[in-house]
Parts: sequence; structure tokens; C-alpha cells
Amino acid sequence: MRAVSHARRILCAPYLMRAVSHARRILRAEVFSRKEQRAALRQLGMTLQLHFLAYCLHGKGEDLHRWRIAMKRVRAFHALYALDTSGKKSGNVARQLRLLYRQTGRIRQAELNQEALKRMMPEREDRQKMDKESPDATLLRQSARANHWVRQYIRLLRAASRSFTKRQLSRHFRSKIRELHKKFRRMHAVQELHDCRMVIKNLIYQYQALPRRIQRKLALKLSYLQEVEEAIGQWHDAALALEWGVAQELIDRAVLTRLERESAGLLELALKKTRNFEARAEGSRGN
Repeated sequence: MRAVSHARRILCAPYLMRAVSHARRILRAEVFSRKEQRAALRQLGMTLQLHFLAYCLHGKGEDLHRWRIAMKRVRAFHALYALDTSGKKSGNVARQLRLLYRQTGRIRQAELNQEALKRMMPEREDRQKMDKESPDATLLRQSARANHWVRQYIRLLRAASRSFTKRQLSRHFRSKIRELHKKFRRMHAVQELHDCRMVIKNLIYQYQALPRRIQRKLALKLSYLQEVEEAIGQWHDAALALEWGVAQELIDRAVLTRLERESAGLLELALKKTRNFEARAEGSRGN
């Protein structure tokens, strides 16, 4: 009997090992591993440094825009990890990055305002009062220091990275979508719309950071989220350009009325796209 039992164990061992190996492959396929996250963060860190140096050398707005997009992708990891920056070192790094992001935001918005004014009032181009020299000069002076803070921030995030299962990610996205759905239904102020846009951007960048094998298994309609984010963004850019033009006294009354009407139309379109948000944002699979 012992001999028979031993023989059975020997015969079954290869099949058992194959079954275990197969089970492990299935489990790995449904996990966004720490290794994959650290590699993505490393690549984003290099991208941030390259675009920042390119902007400081050449002053092209496109380089600054790409830097800000890469930073938004990094901040999406921050939101996914719910990173605690209350500590002295981590808090200082996060604060420096926020200041840098705001500076680049002022420069970027000035460029958008300039483009809007050229489009709306080409004959008044000589009266533009773009205040981008001051933040630009500050940015150039601290370029080496800025990349130092970027490297520190990436290190903090890589240290905070952890594996996420498909189930954990699915719960995360579903929870955020439900929160947004409630906010869209009970919205009291227009500013809340822009805050919701920031959350949607985080969801988009988090989803895009996932491996394709996991994206295909998540119930998330990426195309719809991108439509909503773009619609809110168009309204927000128009509203900021209008606000700046009024403050600078560069816009005639007739043009002002047209811009106000255009901004109101973009707001109505954005609100229309947010209706039934939860049902439209979730689907049988990501797309």
C-alpha cells in the first residue's frame, strides 16, 4: 500500500506543479504589480526632467504643456496611493512641487489667454498685456532645483507603491464614479464642476497607467470620461480667458457679449454630458 501511495504521489506531482504554476499566472495577470508601477514612475520622472529642461532652454509652450501633463500623471499615482505628506520631509517635497505646478500653470494660462485674444480680436493684438516674464524668469533661475524636487517626489511615490489586484482597482474606480455622480446631481456652484474635472483626470490617468490585461477587465468607459473632461475643460478655459480679458479691459462690449454667450453654451454642454454619469461611465469592460 505504501508503495502504491508513493507511486501516486510521484505521478500526481507534475500535474500538481503545473496546476500551481497556472494558478500563479492567472493571479499575476490580475495584479498591477509594484514593479510595473515603479517602472512607470521612473519613466515619468525622466520625462518630467527632459521637458522642463527643454522649456528652460527653448521657451516653447508645448514643452511646458507636456511637462504639466506628465506631472498630472504622476499626481494620479499620488491620489491612487492616498500618499500621506504630513511628515516634514514629504510635506516639504509636496509643497515645493505644488508651488512649481502653480507657476507653470500661470504661464500656461497666459499662453491660452493670448491665443484666445488673437482668435477673438486679431486687430487688437498690439494691446495684449501678458504677464509671463516674472514667473518665467523665476522658473529659469530655479530649473536645477526644480528637477531636484521632481526626483525627490518620484522617490517618495516609488517607495509608497504597492500591488493592486483587479478587484481593488475595480472598487476604487466604482467608488470615485459614484462620488462624482452624486456631486453632479447635487451641484450648487459652478466651481465644483472644475473640481470634479480634476477627479476625472486622475481616473483617466490612473486607468491609462494600468497594463492592458487589467484595463480590458475593468468596467470603465474611458472614452466617455475623456468627453466629459474635455467638455468641462473647454468651458473652464473660456471662462478664465473671459475673466482675464475683462480684468485687463481688452474686450469691447460687443465681443464681451459674444464671449459670455459662448461660455454659457460650453457650460450647458458640459452639464448635459454629466447627466446619468454613473451609468454612462461604467460598462461591461474598459474601452
